[in-house]
Amino acid sequence: MELKIRAWHKERKKYYEVSEIDFILKVVEVIDNLINDFRLCKFEEVIIEQYTGLKNKSGEMCIGDIVKTSHGNLYVSTYRGSLVFRDKDDIRICLVDDTYYENTITIGTINENKELL
Repeated sequence: MELKIRAWHKERKKYYEVSEIDFILKVVEVIDNLINDFRLCKFEEVIIEQYTGLKNKSGEMCIGDIVKTSHGNLYVSTYRGSLVFRDKDDIRICLVDDTYYENTITIGTINENKELL
């Protein structure tokens, strides 16, 4: 499985594709597709979100995605190394498993569309 990561820039309110993470300098190199260039961001400027490797009806799911489920709108998160769905009150609803996530639809992200929860 390919490791894919995106970064939400807190001030710019925008997602970027991550090309490199430097844990020594504590910076993330992101790709700015608008200007077709790379940009360095400090760790505290961004929220790093990893793709789960799972796909739903909308495509690839990422931590932080809001998905429409039979239990309502929930977001993808982690708990003790497992993927879970959480509600607006941050309560774990269920583990993300093969029988459930495939029937979900991504409708937004926790950073861009929190009102969808």
